[in-house]
Amino acid sequence: MSWTILHAQHIGARDEQQDRVAAFPLPRPDTHLCVLADGMGGHPRGAEAAQAVINAAKPFSHATAEAPQGLPQGSPQGSPQDPFGVLERLCNAAHAKIRELGTGGASSPGSTCVVMLACATQAYWAHVGDSRLYQFRDGELIRATEDHSVAMLVAKQRGGAAPALASNAVYRRLGSEDPPLPDYDSVELAHGDTFLLSSDGFWDQFSPRELAVHLSDVELEREPLEALVNRATKRAGDRADNASVLLARWHDPSEPG
Repeated sequence: MSWTILHAQHIGARDEQQDRVAAFPLPRPDTHLCVLADGMGGHPRGAEAAQAVINAAKPFSHATAEAPQGLPQGSPQGSPQDPFGVLERLCNAAHAKIRELGTGGASSPGSTCVVMLACATQAYWAHVGDSRLYQFRDGELIRATEDHSVAMLVAKQRGGAAPALASNAVYRRLGSEDPPLPDYDSVELAHGDTFLLSSDGFWDQFSPRELAVHLSDVELEREPLEALVNRATKRAGDRADNASVLLARWHDPSEPG
């Protein structure tokens, strides 16, 4: 296999785990759909909203090349045609499922999400809210998604980090009255590329540099990844949020090791 994919979670100091994370193999060689959703704290039925994102993704893992909701046929070893269209359909389907749980108003269920199509030569992703994707290469951060949060807007206006009291409220979410409007990006893969999908309960406890160092040391086994998630919740103490991560590393079959 070209991809090695693991995920881990911790409930933190919360009464309920409202994060959901999953990876689905797709009916193409070396192709996976990675999904992480964070049911929004302070909103009712947050866990159900996050689960609705996972439920929306499941049909894609069973789709054939001919299925209109699935992955259109591309080159046998390459990326699917219209990958961003696939991600858009998934986000729209999740958005619709969450709206079915409530009225769509401000107090209705909501979820953030980050979803990635991990293909044989490229990775494609979309995100809504403040669940993040990081890409690391050769021990360095290459790119990261930009949160749809008030804190991020303040940071951009200031030209630096937001003040500690800046609101962490998100202005885009799945399940609101407005369309989800995901942001999209992609990258051509290089041997050893590592992608981290993370809820804010995890990434808020580490700087990107710390993550780069930790992930370069972490063997792709479940126990070290779980230990890293546990470290995040210990740092946060009695205010620890749900923490969830999905780690995906790509191996070029032509490279040794």
